[in-house]
Amino acid sequence: MNLKGQKIVVIGGSSGMGLASAQALAQEDATVVIASRSREKLEAAKARIAGEVETEAILLLIGNGFITGAILDADGVARLT
Repeated sequence: MNLKGQKIVVIGGSSGMGLASAQALAQEDATVVIASRSREKLEAAKARIAGEVETEAILLLIGNGFITGAILDADGVARLT
């Protein structure tokens, strides 16, 4: 399956099944937005995926449990449009 060009948000993507899902989606060339409440966990998850998958299409979204948040990458918004 090739997901190139697809943009997918993974809620709870910094650990457990969310992280595994984000890894699998990144391997299929999707642009993956990992959402979590912990910036430290998000950074660790991005590093782990980047170490296993050759991609720059991993964006980080930190939020407070609601649908609001901020993309932490400076050029992340441009990659979502």
